[in-house]
Amino acid sequence: MAMIWPYSNISTVQTIVQGKRERYLLATAGARLLVTSVDKKRIVSEWNAYQVPEEDSRRVKRQKLEHDAPRVTNIILLAVNQLHKDFVVVTDNKYLHVLSLDEFGKVTESSQRRMPKRPCAVKVLPTEGLILCADKFGDVYSLPLMPEPEQAGNDEQTAAQTAVQAEQPTFAPSATELTVHTQRNRRALENQQRQQIFTKRKDAMDFKHELLLGHISMLTDLTYVRSNGGRIITADRDEHIRVSRAPPQAHIIEGFCWGHTEFISKLCPIPDSTLLVSGGGDDWLGIWDWVTCELQDKIELKQTLVNSYVKLHGEKETVAVSKMMCLPRMKRRPATSTNMIFVLCEHVNAILTVTLEGDRLLGLHVMKTEETPLDFIGLSDGLVVSFDVRTSSKQRLLEYTFEEQNYTTVLKLRDNTRDAVTKLNEEKTTMHKEKGLDEFLYYVENFRKRVGAGGRASEDVVNGEDAEEVLEVS
Repeated sequence: MAMIWPYSNISTVQTIVQGKRERYLLATAGARLLVTSVDKKRIVSEWNAYQVPEEDSRRVKRQKLEHDAPRVTNIILLAVNQLHKDFVVVTDNKYLHVLSLDEFGKVTESSQRRMPKRPCAVKVLPTEGLILCADKFGDVYSLPLMPEPEQAGNDEQTAAQTAVQAEQPTFAPSATELTVHTQRNRRALENQQRQQIFTKRKDAMDFKHELLLGHISMLTDLTYVRSNGGRIITADRDEHIRVSRAPPQAHIIEGFCWGHTEFISKLCPIPDSTLLVSGGGDDWLGIWDWVTCELQDKIELKQTLVNSYVKLHGEKETVAVSKMMCLPRMKRRPATSTNMIFVLCEHVNAILTVTLEGDRLLGLHVMKTEETPLDFIGLSDGLVVSFDVRTSSKQRLLEYTFEEQNYTTVLKLRDNTRDAVTKLNEEKTTMHKEKGLDEFLYYVENFRKRVGAGGRASEDVVNGEDAEEVLEVS
């Protein structure tokens, strides 16, 4: 039986035509981006990442020799401002693609830009006409949503730097197979020997950009809040949550939220407040006031899952937060505003719902699922959830509605699935091989530091930037 791609990213985009709002559901599967109208049973348009661009020809030739197949790029990130027609897709060859929807839902590519390192988090700010892009090496860049060519002088300087680098000799390791004995050292030697054949190239950015800030550790997530003149909030692998001013003063640090003892993988600001929810490799979620950088409350994540008889992953049964989303909701009685925070953890078959009223925890609810959820997106009356389903015998997308039970929001499977979700479930993206898919879908746990590794993870493990295995689609 042929294996099919699960939908690794889902989101929504809204367009306005003659005063009428049209909402579209986006879903990515491998290299494909599918667009369907929320209220219509048809795929409106499709975009495909296709092959590696020409400047990566050396890598492509290598893949053909080893696997007898061209390298296929896959979509790893989908960054959307739901009230704007422009959105960003990031592929695993470090390209950042700006896409747009027209009044009929047709998707077109406005630009593509290659970043120096693989992006790990992207935020679209349409009001400012900017993209905030963070990479795993700790840098955060600001790019125009619609790019402008750099001045000729900058292009000449870039060309000169590239020429100087090309003249530098390739690296030659001093060790040989006769002088190394452990398995770990052999792997290190193999990596060094590859550098003799392929010179490490510096990726020059020949488009307008600005380096806003940097971490000395691997960056894991980024978010942006508009209160207090705007703040960029970043998280990294070394338990830091950093609050910086918005451009052009992003170099000014307002403070750090201290308290986590493991990596932080997700940040979730609460709308119309100064509250921030964080999660990662710790057993708990943190609720912070990002203005004072003080911890307001802790939500026991692992214990809540254990109490609900949810099976955790691995021998140590650790938790690793992979997705987090906040949806505001107005309660009818009494007329107070509440927020629902939905949380997913890697390899955990459950969706955790946290209900907050201000900074007060109203309740927790765990809904166990048959398959592992990968992503979710909120609609006006419920939630669409993508699951790790790789066969055609089960649905990859399911819809849930909201219900209130004792001041706690719970999820209930929707009786009648809307046409847009049904159509996406009918669309199949087949795989030539399944090898490497787990590493593609589940990488957050690899942020956890391991004893004996010196606090560092190799690049081919975390986020898979230099992994040799390539997933192919048709």
